[in-house]
Amino acid sequence: MVSVLLGVALLLETFLPFLIIPVFMYVINRKFIIPEEQLLIETFGQDYLDYKNRVRRWI
Repeated sequence: MVSVLLGVALLLETFLPFLIIPVFMYVINRKFIIPEEQLLIETFGQDYLDYKNRVRRWI
């Protein structure tokens, strides 16, 4: 999704869309990624924590 926003920003050739990208990343992290990670920890426990240590969050 970030790549799409970046592509749109480049196509529009204006600065404003570039400001949206960090805001988007912040909202996605706070509203979706953190709660989902908590659910995964509760569901899978140590298996998920091991996976989380091996894989970067923003692939």
